[in-house]
Amino acid sequence: SKKQMRLAARLKRPVSVHCVKQHAIFMAVLDELLAEGALPPAIGMHSFTGTAHQTQQILEWERAKGNGKVRFYFGFSHAINYAMCTSDKSRRQGREAIRALPPDRLMAESDVHADADLLAGTAGAVAYIANALQATELDVARLTRDNGLNFLKSCAT
Repeated sequence: SKKQMRLAARLKRPVSVHCVKQHAIFMAVLDELLAEGALPPAIGMHSFTGTAHQTQQILEWERAKGNGKVRFYFGFSHAINYAMCTSDKSRRQGREAIRALPPDRLMAESDVHADADLLAGTAGAVAYIANALQATELDVARLTRDNGLNFLKSCAT
């Protein structure tokens, strides 16, 4: 919600956003928050299910309007981006979105609800991203670990 985004901005904390089929509204909210001077330092797009084109729109907005005040990260999970997206089209769009992003913007998310499932959920997300990038799981695990830490460190700047 806008209230959460404003709070994150005021406290200089990163925020996670789950945006499903509301891309145009999300972009309008970003413009509104920018006008208010209420942008958090980092925005994580949680279990991103948008398209490669939408990733580029968001990153272009960051470059053109964000003025270094906000940095976007895009999280992907096996549970949402593969298991729940069962059509060939949605799975293809997910792989294309991953490949369209700069590597330093990717995050792996477990997106599970039980602590016992955390490790498997995270490993599944890493494998999903690695498959899309045709990279090793170890390389993707290291990359997304570093990106996740950078996302969290954004509150220190």
